[in-house]
Amino acid sequence: MKDFDITKNKQNLGKSLTRRVSVQHGFCVRRGDVQTWSFVLLFKCSAGRQFCAPKPARTQSPKTLVANKRMKVDSKSDSQKISSLFLDEEEVLICLYPFQKQVFADHFNWEANLKITYPLLSTISWKEISKEIGFNSMNRLAKGILELQEPFKTELKEFSELKKVDFPDYAADRIPPTILIPLIEYFQDNGMVEIRIMKMDRFPNSETRLVSFENKNQFEIYNEIKDAKALMAENDIKILIPDFDCPYAILSGSKETCADIVKICGIEFLKTNNRTQIDWWNQGEE
Repeated sequence: MKDFDITKNKQNLGKSLTRRVSVQHGFCVRRGDVQTWSFVLLFKCSAGRQFCAPKPARTQSPKTLVANKRMKVDSKSDSQKISSLFLDEEEVLICLYPFQKQVFADHFNWEANLKITYPLLSTISWKEISKEIGFNSMNRLAKGILELQEPFKTELKEFSELKKVDFPDYAADRIPPTILIPLIEYFQDNGMVEIRIMKMDRFPNSETRLVSFENKNQFEIYNEIKDAKALMAENDIKILIPDFDCPYAILSGSKETCADIVKICGIEFLKTNNRTQIDWWNQGEE
């Protein structure tokens, strides 16, 4: 099957075209350093969908997730638009990892038995934290979480210590259980019987496999998919981690289904448009 590379003439998808977009982003922080990574997305025009996640080196062969068109993007700028990673008709939402109240003793592994500990978890939204601390800005709060800028970094740290609140655990490179378990429950309630874990080259240890829901509760399913970097459900809903040390996941799919998911699952989200960057906290707030 021939590959489709997208140019300015997007509507002519029946012909083979080529576009390369160079983008660099610096939103991922580990040990205080801003890192730059390469994104490669491959879309193939077929009955299925091929979606290839970020890769660390251009010489590495891209692995693909399921997609409808084929597009290649070499990321080299922090002006990368989130919308460029998905089909035009898809809704794309930024799902924020929540803050959590400290309800367990230090060093207690509450994830070891979520069937018991999950009901005790208490989350706090970004909006609530931002308002209470006086930031009144998601962008400023993100810069504090990622330790990108003073005084937001210090003020948020002092506030969290005083109020006994834990930061969103973005360094774990996992979709948190407070988002993933409600998603599993949503999929089960809607009659889905399996979910596909997709490999992302950006994460060398990721894999592609199908996980059945049969005769399993939400916590057993969570234990099987908790390390997944990208998931695709039967209704073509996708949720993925954009990169290392990222405080949010991306949810995409039909507008109606995405709206239903964030409402029922209680997920705090930000809407995107064709101008929203991956490092959206460096943009002016609308």
